[in-house]
Amino acid sequence: MKRLSVLLIVLLITLLVVGSAISCAKETAAPAKAVIMRLGIPWPPGDPPQVEIQKMADKFNARTGGKYILEVHPAEQLVKVQESLDAVRTKVVEAAGYPIGVFSSVDPRCAAAEVPFLYTGIKAEAAAQPSIVPMYNEFMPKKYNQKVLGSFACLPLELIGNKQVKTLADMKGLMVQSISPVASSVITALGGNAVPSPFVEGYDVLQKKTVDASMTSTMFQKVFKLYEVAKYETLGYIIPASLVVAINMDVYNSLPKDIQKILDEEGNGLTKSANEFFTGAYEDTKKFLAEKGITVYVLPAAERAKWRDAVWPVSQKLIADMGDWGKALEKVAKEVNAKYPY
Repeated sequence: MKRLSVLLIVLLITLLVVGSAISCAKETAAPAKAVIMRLGIPWPPGDPPQVEIQKMADKFNARTGGKYILEVHPAEQLVKVQESLDAVRTKVVEAAGYPIGVFSSVDPRCAAAEVPFLYTGIKAEAAAQPSIVPMYNEFMPKKYNQKVLGSFACLPLELIGNKQVKTLADMKGLMVQSISPVASSVITALGGNAVPSPFVEGYDVLQKKTVDASMTSTMFQKVFKLYEVAKYETLGYIIPASLVVAINMDVYNSLPKDIQKILDEEGNGLTKSANEFFTGAYEDTKKFLAEKGITVYVLPAAERAKWRDAVWPVSQKLIADMGDWGKALEKVAKEVNAKYPY
């Protein structure tokens, strides 16, 4: 009986030790306090990209029980858009959202976001993004120390101005605001005169008649109220545009595997939901501009083909500069374009 009591005491002590060890292991696995990962973006609160990225962050934060937090900082509070790539690379910020096409001069593959006439429309560009995310991650982690979590099409660069443009001939000699080097090449190839100017100056240059038109995002046309100083819109899905959200690789690798999985899943969720949003937003913006008194003209397929032929050498050069990666991009584009013809 005495021996049995001793055995029971030993068993109880063993259970207590094991229980304590398990408890300590659990406590060690969980962070002592919330791990904050700052996500810097250039878009202000309420701007569609900010809204979509915040939704992703909220879902991630909820799923981690607040132990790991993506903290979104809008309106360039933490990092300027031109510095985003390097800021994530060097961990100035843990993560960032940015228009990747801005860095095409740093790496030609970043121009994938803005190859003129690469896609037939918003549905095709949106459908391409799930395939392009893993393509980015073939080179971004090793070369720029960051992983792309999600990518989504925003609204393309189209023509808005005070001279109606329906044909390629109408472009000849037209003075057009250009907000990027790619836009300048497109304007020139179409027969117009490119006038480089920051996108935020679109309202002023149209109002002062410094230019006849602006080749700028339809999202900017709405946000900056260009419809107040313009009369005509020409749509042909001329220059696509897409945005990415990326995280520093050292930060990503420091996360527990289950948290990495949640982050990857929510990045994929962003790719899906934001592309769905902007697909609808393209049509909504077209209607919005028409309601504001803009005469909206959609290029017929035959006329758009002429524009594409004029500009395609610019696109081919961008794709060729990407090497084999560019061939893979072109293959993806052909597949989605076949599914969603113009």
